[in-house]
Amino acid sequence: SCSESSPAGSNCATTSSDAAAAATATATAASSSLLLLSSDSTPSLLLISQMLLLSCLAGTPVAQAAQAESLASMIDESEDEDEDDEDDSDSDSDSDDEDEDDDDDNDDDEIFLSPQHGTRHDFLDRMNCHVEQTPDARVPPRYDESTWLFLRAAYVAVVGREESTIQPNMFEPAVHVDHYVGYYRNMGRGVYAASDIPKGTLVWDSRYTARFSTAEQYRRFLLSVPYVLACDLLIWCYAMRKPEDEGGAELCCDLDSGSLFNTADWTEQVNLVEEKTEDGTVVKFRPVRAARDIHIGEQLLMDYGDFDYDPGWGILGM
Repeated sequence: SCSESSPAGSNCATTSSDAAAAATATATAASSSLLLLSSDSTPSLLLISQMLLLSCLAGTPVAQAAQAESLASMIDESEDEDEDDEDDSDSDSDSDDEDEDDDDDNDDDEIFLSPQHGTRHDFLDRMNCHVEQTPDARVPPRYDESTWLFLRAAYVAVVGREESTIQPNMFEPAVHVDHYVGYYRNMGRGVYAASDIPKGTLVWDSRYTARFSTAEQYRRFLLSVPYVLACDLLIWCYAMRKPEDEGGAELCCDLDSGSLFNTADWTEQVNLVEEKTEDGTVVKFRPVRAARDIHIGEQLLMDYGDFDYDPGWGILGM
């Protein structure tokens, strides 16, 4: 599969030596990008992710899967240590606060984000996601494979390996056609066909869709990544009905280029459809196929109404 930055019509086939060189280049990019983003995130989480991501990218497929497991385990341990340290410092600060008078009446109105508190709108506001920026003020983060790998590892660290809904091997593609990421007026980033795609072709599947059964898991995930990434996740993630729980809901984030698929303005524009069974139930891994022949350069467009369940945010307290 092409990378997001591949130009239209590029050849995406690689030899083993090419793959090794690409892994090295990706590892270097991962190190640089995560360091640049570190100011808004948990230092220990970023540092461990950074170090182990480099080793993951350099290994064989078998070693990569094992190292990805190790990454999640070590991040879990690091977060536990950080929480213990925070508890100690909180106890000290609580005793100090008892000796001080708080004359600021506005403090009661301030929203503090935590895994237990904060709605979606609270997070958007406190992370300044709504702030209007000049073109040079905030460059949208580049979502190459190293960024997606970082987000997948952060998700596994939050929910645990047993509850994780993403595929254990984090190095296989979720987008199965030649594609590239471009910009479209009024839509922002979008995914475009880098070659012709015949009708019925498998375009994407949900192997890297992170599912959150509670709002606390989702909040913890947002707080574990840099704000510049969390702002995008707050916009891209969506609620779905929970099949096994009538009236229930879950929050989902596609931790791959599928997050960049835009919704069509009208039905005639839709060229991607989600495969379902005859009775309308969702197929495992939610395969998305070309609804018609798609030509090179066309933007890949879905209908969010096919799966988005907006009341789910309220059901889960977000």
